[in-house]
Amino acid sequence: MLLTGNITFESLIWFCAGGKLFFVGMTLLTISAGVAHLVKSIRKRVTLQLLSLISIAIIILSATPLHPIFYISGLALYILCHIQCLSGPFKTCIGGLFVLFCLIIIFLELPRHFCKTIDVEKNKPIVVIGDSISAGLGNQNEMTWPKQLSEQIGTPTINLSRAGATVNSAFERQLTQVPAETGLVLLEIGGNDLLNRNDLGKFKNDSEALLRKLCASGHKVVWMELPLLPHYYPYGRIQRKLAGKYHIDLIPKSVLAGVFSAQGTTSDGMHLTAKGHELMAQKLYGLLQIE
Repeated sequence: MLLTGNITFESLIWFCAGGKLFFVGMTLLTISAGVAHLVKSIRKRVTLQLLSLISIAIIILSATPLHPIFYISGLALYILCHIQCLSGPFKTCIGGLFVLFCLIIIFLELPRHFCKTIDVEKNKPIVVIGDSISAGLGNQNEMTWPKQLSEQIGTPTINLSRAGATVNSAFERQLTQVPAETGLVLLEIGGNDLLNRNDLGKFKNDSEALLRKLCASGHKVVWMELPLLPHYYPYGRIQRKLAGKYHIDLIPKSVLAGVFSAQGTTSDGMHLTAKGHELMAQKLYGLLQIE
């Protein structure tokens, strides 16, 4: 259903899932908190409080998988800022701490939204382990993004993706087909775990088993971060925690969400069209540096 000539409800959802709204919300929240103690007018204070509540709603909608301690600390400081019985100087101090806290959070989160260049050895294959986003819809002649990427970079690509694949099935089936020598193993996996709401403990254990095996075998691994909505937030936290533990790069969720949110790139909101595969190949090609 179209909301405007070119914007669909699905594209708006994917835009939110890409996580960039986090910085919009945090910026508005920082501004409203920073000037609140300077404002004397009751009407202006109410306006700033309303702005801060809207900002919090935007931050929640962005589903940014920060550690819960950051959200708890931020909420505690926010509540202290709005307790009316606190004295002026103390309240101003709390407001200053809250602004500083917001700036620190922005500083910590910002690097996760920049795409790092990924070095790939030219004479070694890129292996893709994924689900239907990478496998396509089963047409043998379908120009999936791994095929297009291979043509663009001049390096062979082995696409081990399977429709309906989960992290567990990737570990049990696709992993056994990974050759000993690879230039890169690109993981586009976990979306079906998320959509099926697979048990978080199992998702974590399966993901760790997959990463442990790949890294122990000496493969260079990158993992596409999952676009998230608020109720899927814990999956993103698991991805980030495991990526840090095994020292692998995450391709920001805005990359995959950006493909899905573009007009005409999906057939049903989830599966890529020819245009979607082309755009995905272009985005990933821009990240790869062939050595």
